[in-house]
Amino acid sequence: MINKNNNDVGPRHDPTIENCATLYRNDSQVYNTNPSVSDDLQQLRNESVIRDFANVTPDTYALIKATNPTLLMFVNLAKKIMEAVG
Repeated sequence: MINKNNNDVGPRHDPTIENCATLYRNDSQVYNTNPSVSDDLQQLRNESVIRDFANVTPDTYALIKATNPTLLMFVNLAKKIMEAVG
């Protein structure tokens, strides 16, 4: 439904880490033994956007944590991808 006053579509929703569980894991390490998954993981590690997100400075991480839960989710996911055993 479109609100004619401000052109918003549908209800407002602010994503949080808690309701994005499909993209974020709390495991300290991600283990897999499937070779195709390992290949996919290596391909993700080679992506510059994953490396950039995983290597944010502590100051940038603190700013993201304080202001943008969606971006924080992707930064944390990138860190997990770079740390994953596979």
